[in-house]
Amino acid sequence: MAWHIPKIWQDGTAWIIGGGTSILDEFGIPLDLARKVIRGELPLSEYSKYLEPIHNKHTIGVNHAFLIGNWIDVFYFSDTTMWDNEQLTEQMMEFRGLRITNNAVYTDEMYDQTGIKYVKRSEKKRYGLTDEKDAVCLNNNTGLSAIDLAYHFGAKRIILLGFDMTVGPLDSHIHGINTRFSRGEDPTRSFKRHMLSVGNIWKDARDKGIEILNASQISKIPLFPKVRAKDYF
Repeated sequence: MAWHIPKIWQDGTAWIIGGGTSILDEFGIPLDLARKVIRGELPLSEYSKYLEPIHNKHTIGVNHAFLIGNWIDVFYFSDTTMWDNEQLTEQMMEFRGLRITNNAVYTDEMYDQTGIKYVKRSEKKRYGLTDEKDAVCLNNNTGLSAIDLAYHFGAKRIILLGFDMTVGPLDSHIHGINTRFSRGEDPTRSFKRHMLSVGNIWKDARDKGIEILNASQISKIPLFPKVRAKDYF
């Protein structure tokens, strides 16, 4: 049964943590450290101390971003591949915040056993923000779908971190875990498909009085104003 999303952040600010490497610049994370994390020599939790300015903020960690730290409020994922290995599954189960997915592959019993909350993918609209209480727009991308989740939580301002949709100086993501770039593929086509929803999200947010800010100086996402994260700590 789908979870009815509560207004836990009414009129607040939500920070959504994606995987783009612009996070390194926004939080002063050393490139040498990031290289070791991307190569798998260090865990993603090495980034945690650098993100201390948002430890007390309302936060959603998209996909592997939940591994940065248990101070993240919400772990949100879509892809079945998040269950691909036993170690990652154990880490997901150890996460102490809310665990939420829009993936309907599993049974109600499985969600009951794991404590993962299931929200439906809206059948009324694929792109944008939906007013359905137990659904989110897929938006072709987990991070962009997380904007709809933050809207349901009641956020009036949403700040995007690591929403680059491009390959930065080191990689396409702050981790090297099963990304197209790490597999030697060109992720550009995927980025273009992901961004098909941006216009609808921007319009719905404008109509609902929601501010969406993009704290990535290298981001290819149009419409959302670019800001520096430090200006909102």
